Amino acid sequence: MARLLCFGEGYVAKATAAQLQPRGWQVAGTHRSGSGLVYTNGEIDATLTHAIAQATHILISTPPHEGEAMLAAAVGLHARRGAWIGYLSTSGVYGDHAGGVVHEASTCHADSPRTQARLEAEFLWRQVGAQLFRLSGIYGPGRSAFDAIHEGRAQRIVKPGHVFNRIHVADIAQALCASMSAPTPGEIFNLADDLPAPHADVLAYAYTLLGMPVPPAMPFAEAQLSPMMAEFYAGCRRVDASKIKRFHGLKWLYPSYRHGLASILQSMRESRRQ
Repeated sequence: MARLLCFGEGYVAKATAAQLQPRGWQVAGTHRSGSGLVYTNGEIDATLTHAIAQATHILISTPPHEGEAMLAAAVGLHARRGAWIGYLSTSGVYGDHAGGVVHEASTCHADSPRTQARLEAEFLWRQVGAQLFRLSGIYGPGRSAFDAIHEGRAQRIVKPGHVFNRIHVADIAQALCASMSAPTPGEIFNLADDLPAPHADVLAYAYTLLGMPVPPAMPFAEAQLSPMMAEFYAGCRRVDASKIKRFHGLKWLYPSYRHGLASILQSMRESRRQ
């Protein structure tokens, strides 16, 4: 029986589990506290060791942390032979490419402590045979431009020439499931949609779909940004995800934000009618 163990039971892990459980998979995820499988900062107890040994597939979706090396070592030591191991990274490791196209062999720029930590984590996981998935901006139901608008935190920030990719959570899940069916240890895959675009355009399209007036754009120089958002706007690149589609014969369910947002809004409206 196929058993998936998720270190970090977040948005992507839950979406992946939702695709696998109807197929008869057993899925377990770790938590930071409470009952069940508890994992914090590299601490691997006997219960977790047993879960690692029993798993046929292991997904690492935790952010970089001080215990990363201990976790990678434990998985490398206790995972069953031939187990699929996947590590969720970010396309942010490529840094700024001045709007150029990046693929898996492109140069990575450790231009921030966050990026450096990601690259170090990637190295650790490749050492134990993990496949790396470099994700662009993740969105989907409950985590989209609509939510930012409804919660009053949407800002149509305009930085001339700045674009980025995003990826619908359902497409991440289908890519992970495809990889689990045909493992390629040590490979790196980008996960990104086919239409890099300015964030302001995405918000404008969401407002239009909602039938609301599109608010005026805010110049980048006037925006109040968190450190994470400032880092996001510091780099500009167009992510090529053709490799994983070629390897596994995939077609994105949502090749652009327009497809994804339209689907999310339709689901929202259907839920309200029920």
